[in-house]
Amino acid sequence: MKQPEQSANTLWVGIDVAKFHHDAFASVTGRSPRRRLRFANRRQGFDRLVAMIEEARQASHADDVTIGMEPSGIYWKPLFSFLECIGHETVLVHPSAVLHNRKTYPDGAHKTDRKDAECVWDLLRQGKHFIPVERDADQAVAYRMMKYYDDCRQRMDQIRNQLRCALALAFPELNELFQDLTGKTALSFLERNPTPRQIKALGPKRFLQRWRGRRGPMGKRYFEALYELAKSSIGVEDPTGSLAREIQTLAAEFRRALDAKEHWFEQAQALLSSRRDYEIVRSVPGIGPKLAVHLLSSIGRVENFRTGKQWVKLAGLDLRHHQSGRSARAPRISRKGDAGLRASLYYAALNSVKTEGPFRDLYLRRQQASPGRGSKPRALVAVADKLLRVLFAMLRDQKEYNPGHDSEVAKAYPSHSLAA
Repeated sequence: MKQPEQSANTLWVGIDVAKFHHDAFASVTGRSPRRRLRFANRRQGFDRLVAMIEEARQASHADDVTIGMEPSGIYWKPLFSFLECIGHETVLVHPSAVLHNRKTYPDGAHKTDRKDAECVWDLLRQGKHFIPVERDADQAVAYRMMKYYDDCRQRMDQIRNQLRCALALAFPELNELFQDLTGKTALSFLERNPTPRQIKALGPKRFLQRWRGRRGPMGKRYFEALYELAKSSIGVEDPTGSLAREIQTLAAEFRRALDAKEHWFEQAQALLSSRRDYEIVRSVPGIGPKLAVHLLSSIGRVENFRTGKQWVKLAGLDLRHHQSGRSARAPRISRKGDAGLRASLYYAALNSVKTEGPFRDLYLRRQQASPGRGSKPRALVAVADKLLRVLFAMLRDQKEYNPGHDSEVAKAYPSHSLAA
Protein backbone atom coordinates (compact mmCIF):
# COMPACT_ATOMS: atom_id res chain seq x y z
CA MET A 1 0.00 0.00 0.00
CA LYS A 2 1.06 3.54 -0.61
CA GLN A 3 2.73 5.15 2.40
CA PRO A 4 2.22 8.85 3.20
CA GLU A 5 4.96 11.26 2.17
CA GLN A 6 6.73 13.10 4.98
CA SER A 7 9.20 15.96 5.15
CA ALA A 8 12.14 16.40 7.52
CA ASN A 9 10.01 18.72 9.66
CA THR A 10 6.94 16.58 10.36
CA LEU A 11 4.75 16.88 13.43
CA TRP A 12 4.09 13.36 14.71
CA VAL A 13 0.97 12.72 16.77
CA GLY A 14 0.62 9.40 18.62
CA ILE A 15 -2.79 8.44 20.00
CA ASP A 16 -3.62 5.65 22.45
CA VAL A 17 -7.20 4.61 21.75
CA ALA A 18 -9.62 3.41 24.44
CA LYS A 19 -13.36 2.95 24.82
CA PHE A 20 -14.30 6.25 26.48
CA HIS A 21 -11.16 8.45 26.39
CA HIS A 22 -8.08 8.73 24.16
CA ASP A 23 -4.59 10.05 24.97
CA ALA A 24 -2.51 12.02 22.46
CA PHE A 25 1.18 12.97 22.36
CA ALA A 26 2.46 15.43 19.73
CA SER A 27 6.01 16.57 18.95
CA VAL A 28 8.47 16.90 16.07
CA THR A 29 11.67 15.49 17.57
CA GLY A 30 10.82 14.85 21.20
CA ARG A 31 12.90 17.81 22.36
CA SER A 32 10.77 20.37 20.56
CA PRO A 33 7.61 21.66 22.28
CA ARG A 34 5.50 18.70 23.37
CA ARG A 35 1.76 18.55 23.67
CA ARG A 36 -0.26 16.00 25.63
CA LEU A 37 -4.02 15.73 25.64
CA ARG A 38 -6.63 13.40 27.12
CA PHE A 39 -9.89 13.79 25.21
CA ALA A 40 -13.30 12.10 25.20
CA ASN A 41 -14.48 9.72 22.50
CA ARG A 42 -17.07 12.19 21.21
CA ARG A 43 -17.25 15.19 18.86
CA GLN A 44 -16.20 17.77 21.44
CA GLY A 45 -13.13 15.67 22.27
CA PHE A 46 -12.23 15.32 18.59
CA ASP A 47 -12.47 19.10 18.15
CA ARG A 48 -10.10 19.57 21.11
CA LEU A 49 -7.62 17.19 19.46
CA VAL A 50 -7.73 19.12 16.16
CA ALA A 51 -7.16 22.40 18.03
CA MET A 52 -4.20 20.91 19.93
CA ILE A 53 -2.63 19.59 16.71
CA GLU A 54 -2.93 22.98 15.02
CA GLU A 55 -1.44 24.72 18.06
CA ALA A 56 1.49 22.24 18.14
CA ARG A 57 2.07 22.62 14.39
CA GLN A 58 2.32 26.38 14.63
CA ALA A 59 4.54 26.27 17.74
CA SER A 60 7.01 23.85 16.09
CA HIS A 61 6.74 25.39 12.58
CA ALA A 62 6.04 21.92 11.15
CA ASP A 63 5.53 21.51 7.41
CA ASP A 64 3.03 18.66 7.69
CA VAL A 65 1.32 16.39 10.22
CA THR A 66 1.13 12.60 10.49
CA ILE A 67 -1.20 11.04 13.03
CA GLY A 68 -0.94 7.43 14.18
CA MET A 69 -2.96 5.21 16.50
CA GLU A 70 -3.37 1.61 17.59
CA PRO A 71 -6.27 -0.27 15.94
CA SER A 72 -7.81 -1.19 19.31
CA GLY A 73 -10.99 -3.18 18.74
CA ILE A 74 -13.42 -1.00 16.80
CA TYR A 75 -12.94 2.13 18.92
CA TRP A 76 -10.33 3.63 16.57
CA LYS A 77 -12.56 3.69 13.49
CA PRO A 78 -14.71 6.78 14.26
CA LEU A 79 -11.62 8.83 15.14
CA PHE A 80 -9.70 7.57 12.11
CA SER A 81 -12.61 8.39 9.80
CA PHE A 82 -13.00 11.85 11.35
CA LEU A 83 -9.32 12.74 10.88
CA GLU A 84 -9.30 11.40 7.30
CA CYS A 85 -12.39 13.45 6.43
CA ILE A 86 -10.80 16.73 7.57
CA GLY A 87 -7.66 16.03 5.54
CA HIS A 88 -5.12 14.76 8.09
CA GLU A 89 -2.70 12.00 7.07
CA THR A 90 -3.58 9.13 9.41
CA VAL A 91 -1.89 5.74 9.80
CA LEU A 92 -1.94 2.76 12.16
CA VAL A 93 0.69 1.21 14.42
CA HIS A 94 0.58 -2.49 15.24
CA PRO A 95 -0.29 -3.22 18.90
CA SER A 96 2.54 -5.80 19.12
CA ALA A 97 5.03 -3.12 18.04
CA VAL A 98 3.74 -0.82 20.78
CA LEU A 99 4.06 -3.62 23.36
CA HIS A 100 7.68 -4.41 22.46
CA ASN A 101 8.65 -0.76 22.05
CA ARG A 102 7.31 0.00 25.54
CA LYS A 103 9.71 -2.57 27.00
CA THR A 104 12.69 -0.60 25.68
CA TYR A 105 11.86 2.36 27.93
CA PRO A 106 13.67 2.71 31.31
CA ASP A 107 10.39 1.99 33.11
CA GLY A 108 9.44 -0.76 30.66
CA ALA A 109 7.44 -2.71 33.24
CA HIS A 110 4.96 0.15 33.63
CA LYS A 111 1.98 0.61 31.31
CA THR A 112 -0.15 3.74 31.19
CA ASP A 113 -2.26 5.35 28.48
CA ARG A 114 0.04 8.40 28.44
CA LYS A 115 3.07 6.19 27.96
CA ASP A 116 1.39 4.20 25.17
CA ALA A 117 0.60 7.42 23.30
CA GLU A 118 4.30 8.32 23.45
CA CYS A 119 5.23 4.79 22.29
CA VAL A 120 2.96 5.21 19.27
CA TRP A 121 4.61 8.55 18.56
CA ASP A 122 8.07 6.97 18.78
CA LEU A 123 7.13 4.23 16.29
CA LEU A 124 5.69 6.82 13.91
CA ARG A 125 8.98 8.70 14.01
CA GLN A 126 10.82 5.47 13.11
CA GLY A 127 8.50 4.87 10.16
CA LYS A 128 7.01 1.68 11.67
CA HIS A 129 3.41 2.16 10.67
CA PHE A 130 0.96 1.02 8.01
CA ILE A 131 -2.20 2.13 6.24
CA PRO A 132 -5.48 0.24 6.78
CA VAL A 133 -7.28 -1.37 3.87
CA GLU A 134 -9.52 1.17 2.16
CA ARG A 135 -12.95 -0.12 1.12
CA ASP A 136 -15.87 1.46 -0.66
CA ALA A 137 -19.30 1.57 1.03
CA ASP A 138 -20.51 -1.82 -0.26
CA GLN A 139 -17.21 -3.54 0.51
CA ALA A 140 -17.15 -2.11 4.05
CA VAL A 141 -20.65 -3.43 4.82
CA ALA A 142 -19.92 -6.79 3.17
CA TYR A 143 -16.68 -7.05 5.18
CA ARG A 144 -18.55 -6.69 8.47
CA MET A 145 -21.14 -9.23 7.35
CA MET A 146 -18.45 -11.74 6.40
CA LYS A 147 -16.91 -11.25 9.85
CA TYR A 148 -20.26 -12.26 11.34
CA TYR A 149 -20.28 -15.18 8.88
CA ASP A 150 -16.87 -16.30 10.17
CA ASP A 151 -18.04 -15.90 13.78
CA CYS A 152 -21.04 -18.15 13.07
CA ARG A 153 -18.79 -20.71 11.43
CA GLN A 154 -16.49 -20.77 14.45
CA ARG A 155 -19.49 -21.07 16.77
CA MET A 156 -20.74 -24.02 14.70
CA ASP A 157 -17.37 -25.73 15.13
CA GLN A 158 -17.63 -25.29 18.90
CA ILE A 159 -21.19 -26.63 19.03
CA ARG A 160 -20.25 -29.56 16.78
CA ASN A 161 -17.51 -30.57 19.22
CA GLN A 162 -19.90 -30.20 22.16
CA LEU A 163 -22.47 -32.36 20.38
CA ARG A 164 -19.89 -35.04 19.67
CA CYS A 165 -18.91 -35.11 23.36
CA ALA A 166 -22.53 -35.32 24.51
CA LEU A 167 -23.27 -38.11 22.03
CA ALA A 168 -20.18 -40.00 23.22
CA LEU A 169 -21.91 -40.19 26.61
CA ALA A 170 -25.51 -40.73 25.60
CA PHE A 171 -25.32 -42.70 22.33
CA PRO A 172 -21.70 -43.45 21.28
CA GLU A 173 -22.76 -45.51 18.26
CA LEU A 174 -24.47 -42.45 16.75
CA ASN A 175 -21.16 -40.61 16.30
CA GLU A 176 -20.08 -43.23 13.81
CA LEU A 177 -23.37 -43.14 11.91
CA PHE A 178 -23.68 -39.35 11.71
CA GLN A 179 -20.54 -38.36 9.85
CA ASP A 180 -22.01 -34.92 9.09
CA LEU A 181 -24.09 -33.20 11.75
CA THR A 182 -25.05 -30.34 9.42
CA GLY A 183 -27.51 -32.48 7.42
CA LYS A 184 -31.21 -31.75 7.80
CA THR A 185 -32.06 -35.30 8.85
CA ALA A 186 -29.23 -35.49 11.38
CA LEU A 187 -30.23 -32.20 13.02
CA SER A 188 -33.90 -33.15 13.07
CA PHE A 189 -33.07 -36.47 14.70
CA LEU A 190 -30.93 -34.85 17.40
CA GLU A 191 -33.66 -32.31 18.14
CA ARG A 192 -36.37 -34.97 18.59
CA ASN A 193 -34.99 -38.22 20.03
CA PRO A 194 -31.21 -38.23 20.50
CA THR A 195 -30.86 -40.87 23.26
CA PRO A 196 -31.44 -44.67 23.26
CA ARG A 197 -33.93 -44.25 26.13
CA GLN A 198 -36.16 -41.99 24.03
CA ILE A 199 -35.85 -44.24 20.96
CA LYS A 200 -36.79 -47.39 22.88
CA ALA A 201 -39.69 -45.57 24.57
CA LEU A 202 -41.24 -44.98 21.14
CA GLY A 203 -41.09 -48.66 20.14
CA PRO A 204 -40.03 -49.89 16.70
CA LYS A 205 -43.34 -49.15 14.97
CA ARG A 206 -43.76 -45.54 16.14
CA PHE A 207 -40.05 -44.83 15.69
CA LEU A 208 -40.05 -46.02 12.06
CA GLN A 209 -43.32 -44.18 11.33
CA ARG A 210 -41.77 -40.95 12.64
CA TRP A 211 -38.89 -41.21 10.17
CA ARG A 212 -40.83 -42.81 7.32
CA GLY A 213 -40.35 -41.26 3.88
CA ARG A 214 -36.68 -40.32 4.33
CA ARG A 215 -34.70 -40.89 1.16
CA GLY A 216 -31.06 -41.03 0.20
CA PRO A 217 -28.47 -42.61 2.55
CA MET A 218 -30.83 -42.19 5.54
CA GLY A 219 -33.71 -44.38 4.35
CA LYS A 220 -35.89 -46.98 6.08
CA ARG A 221 -33.11 -49.57 6.45
CA TYR A 222 -30.86 -46.95 8.01
CA PHE A 223 -33.38 -46.21 10.78
CA GLU A 224 -34.10 -49.89 11.31
CA ALA A 225 -30.39 -50.43 11.94
CA LEU A 226 -30.35 -47.34 14.17
CA TYR A 227 -33.15 -48.74 16.32
CA GLU A 228 -31.24 -52.01 16.79
CA LEU A 229 -28.18 -50.00 17.85
CA ALA A 230 -30.27 -48.12 20.40
CA LYS A 231 -31.44 -51.42 21.94
CA SER A 232 -27.85 -52.53 22.56
CA SER A 233 -26.25 -49.14 23.12
CA ILE A 234 -23.47 -48.76 25.68
CA GLY A 235 -24.43 -45.15 26.42
CA VAL A 236 -24.84 -44.04 30.02
CA GLU A 237 -28.33 -44.15 31.51
CA ASP A 238 -30.29 -40.91 31.38
CA PRO A 239 -33.25 -41.41 33.76
CA THR A 240 -33.85 -37.66 34.25
CA GLY A 241 -33.54 -36.79 30.55
CA SER A 242 -30.83 -34.18 31.21
CA LEU A 243 -28.51 -35.57 28.52
CA ALA A 244 -31.35 -35.58 26.00
CA ARG A 245 -32.19 -31.94 26.78
CA GLU A 246 -28.52 -31.00 26.49
CA ILE A 247 -28.25 -32.56 23.02
CA GLN A 248 -31.55 -31.07 21.87
CA THR A 249 -30.51 -27.60 23.03
CA LEU A 250 -27.14 -27.87 21.29
CA ALA A 251 -28.78 -29.13 18.07
CA ALA A 252 -31.22 -26.20 18.10
CA GLU A 253 -28.39 -23.75 18.71
CA PHE A 254 -26.40 -25.34 15.89
CA ARG A 255 -29.36 -24.86 13.53
CA ARG A 256 -29.67 -21.19 14.53
CA ALA A 257 -25.95 -20.62 13.91
CA LEU A 258 -26.24 -22.37 10.53
CA ASP A 259 -29.21 -20.21 9.52
CA ALA A 260 -27.44 -17.04 10.71
CA LYS A 261 -24.30 -17.97 8.77
CA GLU A 262 -26.27 -18.38 5.54
CA HIS A 263 -28.18 -15.15 6.24
CA TRP A 264 -25.00 -13.07 6.61
CA PHE A 265 -23.49 -14.55 3.46
CA GLU A 266 -26.63 -13.90 1.41
CA GLN A 267 -26.66 -10.27 2.57
CA ALA A 268 -22.99 -9.80 1.67
CA GLN A 269 -23.41 -11.52 -1.69
CA ALA A 270 -26.39 -9.31 -2.55
CA LEU A 271 -24.16 -6.24 -2.14
CA LEU A 272 -21.34 -7.48 -4.39
CA SER A 273 -22.81 -9.96 -6.89
CA SER A 274 -23.86 -7.29 -9.41
CA ARG A 275 -20.37 -5.74 -9.64
CA ARG A 276 -17.95 -6.21 -12.51
CA ASP A 277 -15.09 -7.25 -10.19
CA TYR A 278 -17.29 -10.04 -8.78
CA GLU A 279 -17.79 -11.43 -12.29
CA ILE A 280 -14.04 -11.26 -12.95
CA VAL A 281 -13.20 -13.18 -9.78
CA ARG A 282 -15.86 -15.82 -10.47
CA SER A 283 -14.37 -16.49 -13.92
CA VAL A 284 -11.46 -18.38 -12.31
CA PRO A 285 -12.04 -22.16 -12.04
CA GLY A 286 -12.37 -23.31 -8.46
CA ILE A 287 -13.59 -19.97 -7.09
CA GLY A 288 -17.13 -20.04 -5.75
CA PRO A 289 -19.39 -17.27 -4.45
CA LYS A 290 -18.04 -17.42 -0.88
CA LEU A 291 -14.41 -16.84 -1.86
CA ALA A 292 -15.42 -14.12 -4.32
CA VAL A 293 -17.30 -12.23 -1.60
CA HIS A 294 -14.56 -12.87 0.98
CA LEU A 295 -11.86 -11.62 -1.39
CA LEU A 296 -13.62 -8.47 -2.59
CA SER A 297 -14.67 -7.47 0.93
CA SER A 298 -11.22 -8.17 2.42
CA ILE A 299 -8.87 -6.51 -0.10
CA GLY A 300 -10.84 -3.30 -0.64
CA ARG A 301 -9.77 -0.97 -3.45
CA VAL A 302 -7.36 -2.67 -5.85
CA GLU A 303 -5.68 0.62 -6.83
CA ASN A 304 -4.28 0.99 -3.30
CA PHE A 305 -1.94 -1.98 -3.84
CA ARG A 306 1.19 -2.05 -5.97
CA THR A 307 1.75 -5.81 -6.32
CA GLY A 308 0.02 -9.12 -5.73
CA LYS A 309 2.56 -9.90 -3.01
CA GLN A 310 0.80 -7.36 -0.80
CA TRP A 311 -2.39 -9.38 -1.15
CA VAL A 312 -0.45 -12.52 -0.24
CA LYS A 313 0.71 -10.82 2.95
CA LEU A 314 -2.80 -9.55 3.68
CA ALA A 315 -4.02 -13.16 3.61
CA GLY A 316 -1.15 -14.34 5.86
CA LEU A 317 0.34 -16.59 3.14
CA ASP A 318 3.73 -14.84 3.06
CA LEU A 319 6.70 -16.91 4.21
CA ARG A 320 8.27 -16.33 7.62
CA HIS A 321 11.97 -17.13 8.04
CA HIS A 322 13.71 -17.85 11.35
CA GLN A 323 17.50 -18.03 11.57
CA SER A 324 19.82 -17.63 14.53
CA GLY A 325 23.51 -18.53 14.32
CA ARG A 326 23.77 -21.98 12.79
CA SER A 327 20.13 -22.75 13.47
CA ALA A 328 17.73 -22.19 10.58
CA ARG A 329 14.15 -23.40 10.57
CA ALA A 330 12.22 -24.29 7.46
CA PRO A 331 10.17 -21.33 6.19
CA ARG A 332 6.49 -21.33 7.13
CA ILE A 333 3.58 -19.10 6.25
CA SER A 334 3.15 -16.26 8.71
CA ARG A 335 -0.62 -16.66 9.28
CA LYS A 336 -0.61 -12.94 10.16
CA GLY A 337 -3.59 -11.90 8.11
CA ASP A 338 -7.26 -12.48 7.37
CA ALA A 339 -7.93 -16.04 8.55
CA GLY A 340 -11.29 -16.28 6.77
CA LEU A 341 -9.76 -15.21 3.46
CA ARG A 342 -6.87 -17.64 3.93
CA ALA A 343 -9.22 -20.56 4.60
CA SER A 344 -11.34 -19.71 1.55
CA LEU A 345 -8.23 -19.53 -0.64
CA TYR A 346 -7.08 -22.93 0.59
CA TYR A 347 -10.39 -24.54 -0.35
CA ALA A 348 -10.36 -22.73 -3.70
CA ALA A 349 -6.88 -24.17 -4.32
CA LEU A 350 -8.24 -27.64 -3.51
CA ASN A 351 -10.94 -27.20 -6.15
CA SER A 352 -8.66 -25.67 -8.78
CA VAL A 353 -6.19 -28.59 -8.77
CA LYS A 354 -8.91 -31.17 -9.45
CA THR A 355 -9.13 -30.26 -13.16
CA GLU A 356 -6.44 -29.95 -15.81
CA GLY A 357 -4.94 -26.50 -16.12
CA PRO A 358 -2.07 -24.27 -14.98
CA PHE A 359 -2.99 -24.55 -11.30
CA ARG A 360 -2.91 -28.34 -11.36
CA ASP A 361 0.40 -28.23 -13.25
CA LEU A 362 1.86 -25.95 -10.58
CA TYR A 363 0.53 -28.27 -7.86
CA LEU A 364 2.22 -31.32 -9.39
CA ARG A 365 5.51 -29.46 -9.96
CA ARG A 366 5.62 -28.26 -6.37
CA GLN A 367 4.95 -31.75 -5.07
CA GLN A 368 7.87 -33.10 -7.11
CA ALA A 369 10.15 -30.24 -6.06
CA SER A 370 9.38 -30.72 -2.35
CA PRO A 371 8.62 -34.41 -1.76
CA GLY A 372 8.11 -36.10 1.58
CA ARG A 373 5.86 -35.42 4.50
CA GLY A 374 3.64 -32.37 4.04
CA SER A 375 4.28 -32.10 0.30
CA LYS A 376 0.57 -31.81 -0.56
CA PRO A 377 -0.27 -28.99 1.91
CA ARG A 378 2.87 -27.10 0.82
CA ALA A 379 1.86 -27.46 -2.83
CA LEU A 380 -1.67 -26.26 -2.04
CA VAL A 381 -0.31 -23.18 -0.26
CA ALA A 382 1.79 -22.44 -3.37
CA VAL A 383 -1.34 -22.75 -5.52
CA ALA A 384 -3.26 -20.43 -3.17
CA ASP A 385 -0.40 -17.92 -3.42
CA LYS A 386 -0.43 -18.12 -7.22
CA LEU A 387 -4.23 -17.87 -7.29
CA LEU A 388 -4.17 -14.67 -5.26
CA ARG A 389 -1.53 -13.03 -7.47
CA VAL A 390 -3.46 -14.01 -10.60
CA LEU A 391 -6.61 -12.46 -9.13
CA PHE A 392 -4.70 -9.25 -8.40
CA ALA A 393 -3.54 -8.98 -12.02
CA MET A 394 -7.05 -9.72 -13.32
CA LEU A 395 -8.71 -7.06 -11.15
CA ARG A 396 -5.94 -4.54 -11.82
CA ASP A 397 -6.36 -4.95 -15.60
CA GLN A 398 -10.13 -5.60 -15.42
CA LYS A 399 -9.80 -8.81 -17.48
CA GLU A 400 -11.43 -12.18 -16.96
CA TYR A 401 -9.41 -15.36 -16.46
CA ASN A 402 -7.37 -16.59 -19.43
CA PRO A 403 -6.12 -20.17 -18.86
CA GLY A 404 -3.59 -19.81 -21.69
CA HIS A 405 -1.91 -16.71 -20.28
CA ASP A 406 1.12 -18.57 -18.88
CA SER A 407 1.68 -20.32 -22.21
CA GLU A 408 1.55 -17.01 -24.05
CA VAL A 409 4.11 -15.53 -21.65
CA ALA A 410 6.36 -18.58 -22.10
CA LYS A 411 6.32 -18.21 -25.89
CA ALA A 412 7.09 -14.49 -25.68
CA TYR A 413 9.82 -14.95 -23.08
CA PRO A 414 11.65 -18.28 -23.36
CA SER A 415 13.37 -17.67 -20.02
CA HIS A 416 9.91 -17.88 -18.39
CA SER A 417 9.07 -21.25 -19.90
CA LEU A 418 8.70 -22.79 -16.43
CA ALA A 419 5.62 -20.65 -15.86
CA ALA A 420 3.67 -22.53 -18.53
